[in-house]
Amino acid sequence: MLSNSPSAIVYNGLLYCFYRSSLPDQFLYYNIFDGKRWRGVKTVGGPSQEARLSGSPSAVVFGSKLYVFYQGCNNEGYIWFSVFDGQKWSGNEYLGGAQTKSGITDSPSAVIFQDKLYVFHHGFGDNGQVWCRIFNGVKWTPDTEIKEFHGITDSPSAVVFQYGLWIFHQGRGTNSVGKIYLVQKNSTEWFQDKQLEPYSGISSSPSAVVFQDKLHVFHQGEGRNGQVWLRIFNNGRWENDQRLAHCLPMMNSPFAVVFQNKLYLLHQMANLLYFSTFDGKTWSPDQIALNNFLSWTPSPEKWMEEIGEDLKNVPLNELIIPGTHDSATSAIDTYSGFSEEVSPLLNALYALLGAGAVVARIVAIWAKTQSVTIGKQLSSGIRYLDIRISKRKDRGGELWTTHTLWSCRFSEVLDDIGNFAAAHPKEILFLELGNFQGMQSEDHDWLIQELKRRFGEKLIPSSVKVNATVGRVWQMGKNIIFFYKPASDKDDTNFWSTELKISHWPNVTTLDNLNSKLIQDIQNRDKTKFLVTQALLTIGGSGPPITNIGASAEDVAKETNRKLLEWIRLWPAENLNIIEVDFFDNCEFTNLITRMNGRST
Repeated sequence: MLSNSPSAIVYNGLLYCFYRSSLPDQFLYYNIFDGKRWRGVKTVGGPSQEARLSGSPSAVVFGSKLYVFYQGCNNEGYIWFSVFDGQKWSGNEYLGGAQTKSGITDSPSAVIFQDKLYVFHHGFGDNGQVWCRIFNGVKWTPDTEIKEFHGITDSPSAVVFQYGLWIFHQGRGTNSVGKIYLVQKNSTEWFQDKQLEPYSGISSSPSAVVFQDKLHVFHQGEGRNGQVWLRIFNNGRWENDQRLAHCLPMMNSPFAVVFQNKLYLLHQMANLLYFSTFDGKTWSPDQIALNNFLSWTPSPEKWMEEIGEDLKNVPLNELIIPGTHDSATSAIDTYSGFSEEVSPLLNALYALLGAGAVVARIVAIWAKTQSVTIGKQLSSGIRYLDIRISKRKDRGGELWTTHTLWSCRFSEVLDDIGNFAAAHPKEILFLELGNFQGMQSEDHDWLIQELKRRFGEKLIPSSVKVNATVGRVWQMGKNIIFFYKPASDKDDTNFWSTELKISHWPNVTTLDNLNSKLIQDIQNRDKTKFLVTQALLTIGGSGPPITNIGASAEDVAKETNRKLLEWIRLWPAENLNIIEVDFFDNCEFTNLITRMNGRST
């Protein structure tokens, strides 16, 4: 999520977009776009050396390196910059050095003119002046005021057009604020500030870019109305201001850049980065820039097959998989009955008071974590299932799914899995079995044989390894992985050990703590194993608040999943693998997660 306006530049054939985080850390983030998908958010400077800023950054390519300029955090009033050589970032340093650093208000504007790097900025302390430093590749000139400016509000926007420098800004003072002004420079001299005619109302700062030999100046409408407006200079004259009605309401200033023969317009709305494109004739609709996301949504029922080529070279433990927690609980209700895992006292209380008693009603609304069957989950895009099974003595020793209360026969779950796997051979399923209350060694022996009988030709053997590619598995004609520890302990290679995955229970009670814990696990993940990210809150710390009859696991999941869809945009996508939730169908969880698999490999 971003705060203020973005800045973008083309470097090594890719579009780099920089912005300030809306989070308290004030980090300078960037995302890379290859023309099809955004590759994921990273910080400028790397771990423990993150750049922090106020306002908006300004990026430019000079020589073979990418430079990003910005005001230091907490509106400190000085310009910093970082340099990227295509492999790593330099340390963050003051423009001009600590002894002769440049004072600034708002944000800088960097541009290349006559083989030199110019950095323009509003002077220190909101003094209305425009200053400039110039870099020839070896040293910086002293900070110098450009006297031709008659006063500036906010930040300048510099662009090279028709062999000269054009610097746009919002005017200053009673008769000039809210109007666009221009100062020009040729190879030898500066020209005086002048207002663009006819009148253009503006809020914040403009953004200027050259596209198809025309000069385009984008700006927010007057009075911070959230509208995007455009002035074009063509054939020696300014065209009338035109509103871009396709743009959603924006905050702050827009930013324009040319990439792959299209004009890209980027802006902030509600702390999210939006962009649209123009091919010279038509504007595309505004859309969110989502990390690693496809620009289209595959069919949930066969999303792996439809993404196809983009997945072939992806290792199994680097797929981004939507999963469910306590997956087989949709059949739980107040009449389900307590399973073997609960205390004898609770079972006795249930027997005494009856199925409809208040204790059963309260437990049911916390034990049920999914609203639809396994078959429906799979057809909705879920590919990781967390299935808890136990032996049910009152039903002749049948295996049933459970989460405090009994849910359904395990055989029904296996039927759903078998039907789906047979009908969708390219959809790879990751299935974890757990709990096993009341089951003895002979029960596991029976279950192992039953799973091999049902799925034998579909079972991916553990000899394939966690980093086998999707393409290799497709060639094998297999599509089911069972994490089943009792079977793997018996050295049956048809099943995978749970030790091949990391699945930490967050055990936190607040959303902020949950996000922090999940980020920590994701950043520190072991790429030799699968990673299951449990986007789940622990209710009340030690257990469900059974006195709070007005709440439920579904209520908690709704808020958690809503926040999850925000967090995902900032998590390091290259470290994501399996993400599991409760009540997956209360939001766009599967659509969002499946689209993240559209990354280039």
